[in-house]
Amino acid sequence: MSDYLAADGTFINSIVGEGTRFRGELDLDGLLRIDGDYFGSIKTTGKVLVGKNGRAECTIRAGTVVIGG
Repeated sequence: MSDYLAADGTFINSIVGEGTRFRGELDLDGLLRIDGDYFGSIKTTGKVLVGKNGRAECTIRAGTVVIGG
């Protein structure tokens, strides 16, 4: 379970991993981590983390957005 925790202890319930491309719309509760390529839109009351190798060409509506690169 600890593999799915952010540095602040928040549970990461959705991941777009390195080497993955996603195109579309995502509406979720909780935290999304993007280490791959994401195109489209994201809506969450939680947090979106874009890793240093992640690419997010999208509209993001979130409680918090953290850009790591």
